[in-house]
Amino acid sequence: MAPVELLKAELDALEERFNEHLNTRMAAKIGLGSEDADLVSLLLDHLEKEQLDFTLSFRNLGSEHFGDFTPAWEKRLEEQGLNLETVLGNLKKVNPLFIPRNHQVEKAIQGANVDDLTVFHALNEVLKNPFEDQPDKAEFSLEPKLEEVVCATFCGTYGLFGLQHVHDRQSRLSWMVSNVGRVITGDCRDH
Repeated sequence: MAPVELLKAELDALEERFNEHLNTRMAAKIGLGSEDADLVSLLLDHLEKEQLDFTLSFRNLGSEHFGDFTPAWEKRLEEQGLNLETVLGNLKKVNPLFIPRNHQVEKAIQGANVDDLTVFHALNEVLKNPFEDQPDKAEFSLEPKLEEVVCATFCGTYGLFGLQHVHDRQSRLSWMVSNVGRVITGDCRDH
C-alpha cells in the first residue's frame, strides 16, 4: 500500500474511533449511552441555532427547556427506566459549572501584566472544583457580556487552530481528525 493510502486508511480508522469515543462522552453528558448520539445532535443543533452557552446548557439540563430536545430526552429517560432526579444528580458530576472561560483568562492575563494576580488566583481556586456549586464565585461560571467577548483565543483552544470558521458539527469533527497532530501537540503556528 502506498504511503498516502496507508495514511488515509489510518486517518479513516482514527475518525471512526474518535467518533465512537465522542459519541460515548457526549451521550454521558445527557445521562444516556452512545446509542443516543442522535439526541446529542438534536441538543447541539438547538444550542447552535439559539446561540446558547454550551457549558451552562449542559449543566442546566432538566431545569431549562431546549426545544425539541427536552421532550425527546425525557421520553428516552423514561423508556430506559431512568429516574430524572438521579440522572440530574449524575449530570452534575460530568458537566462542569466552571471552565477557564476566555474572558476570565484574559482578565487574569491583564492583571498579571500589572503584577495583580487576584483574578488568576481566584480563577485557579474555583477551577479546583469545577463541578461544585460555588455561589461566592458565580461570576466565573457566566458567559461573557458583549463587551467582555475575547475575539483572539489562546493556544490550546480551537480558535488558534482555525476551527472557529467551521460551523457544522460534522465539518468540525472532520477538521479535528485531519488536524489531530496540531490539536494534540498544541501547535498554534499558521501553516
